[in-house]
Amino acid sequence: MVNAADCAFDDGAIVLTWLAHGHRETVALLRLFRGQVIVKLCDLPRLLQRYTHSLLTQVSQSAVCNQFHAVDARLARWLLMTHDRMDEDEFQLTQEFLSNMLGIRREGVSRAAGDLQRLKLIRYSRGRLKVLNRAGLEAVACSCYGVIKDEIVA
Repeated sequence: MVNAADCAFDDGAIVLTWLAHGHRETVALLRLFRGQVIVKLCDLPRLLQRYTHSLLTQVSQSAVCNQFHAVDARLARWLLMTHDRMDEDEFQLTQEFLSNMLGIRREGVSRAAGDLQRLKLIRYSRGRLKVLNRAGLEAVACSCYGVIKDEIVA
């Protein structure tokens, strides 16, 4: 029997592989961690419920955030969420993509990114972004980042 509490890794990063387990479908969660493959087993329905709940929380929180919070805080939230999913401090994000995610014009992205650069939190040029001060970004980000991160980790 698979324990439902074992249905995720602490950081939420998983790869799914389908397995047949009697009459019940089970999923093997594979995670590469420091050169080792870690495997956990989980009931598929429970995993899908957790994923759906997490995704809906993220979408809902982002919609509310885009409506009520300042652009700098929203950009910091998006950069932190992206940084959480990357294994590097530097990644590619265009103004076009960020403007779509934040619901603003590209000029607004340019202005907000400039503000974060002046605070020495990021370096951003020609679609390449580097996080220089994660703690500073967390201080600038709105509380929505914590809500989303806690949901993903839970």
